[in-house]
Amino acid sequence: MRRLISYGVMLLMVSFFLVPMVARGQSLGEIARKLRAERQAEGKKPVKVYTNDTIPHSPASQPATPESATASTQGTAASGPQSWNPAIGLAQKAAQTASNAGSSTLGTVMGSSAQSKMKTKAYWQARFRQARARLARAKEEQTLDQNELSLLQLQKQQTLNPNLISTLSKKIAAKQSDLAEKEAATAKAQKALDELKQEFKASGAPADWSETP
Repeated sequence: MRRLISYGVMLLMVSFFLVPMVARGQSLGEIARKLRAERQAEGKKPVKVYTNDTIPHSPASQPATPESATASTQGTAASGPQSWNPAIGLAQKAAQTASNAGSSTLGTVMGSSAQSKMKTKAYWQARFRQARARLARAKEEQTLDQNELSLLQLQKQQTLNPNLISTLSKKIAAKQSDLAEKEAATAKAQKALDELKQEFKASGAPADWSETP
């Protein structure tokens, strides 16, 4: 009888402790289900928790040694000329273009310089025409003075009048001075023509460009 009573008491105590625990477990399960349903309704993904086991690990890099650094440098230097760098290619192309442009410009300048030195036919003919006209005018004036001087000298020789001789002597002296100026002008014009001929010859222009109609 006592054993039955003891068993009964123990069952009551066990049920007293088990019932709240079962009720508590049911309430936690319901709460978890509600939260899961709300997250699914809002479209939220469950938060992923990273731990030491789930984080990916990269292999530890080894410290560079002098031998490996030297080998890497040599490998880079060896493969450098074989690799193509667009910037270097553009720089080389620009340098080549500049070189070609410089050569072309130099040729153009030299060609234009030779052409400018040669001038044109009209240019040379105009200069020769002017130089020859100046020389011809100087010679003409010199000839006139020479003829007048000769005439004055002849008149002086033919007259016996002392007063006329004195007058003619003065005229002859003045004419001789004029003639000396004309001779100097003729020599200057001749020198200018000779220098023009030398300049024309050095220009390399055709010979007929110096001829004037």
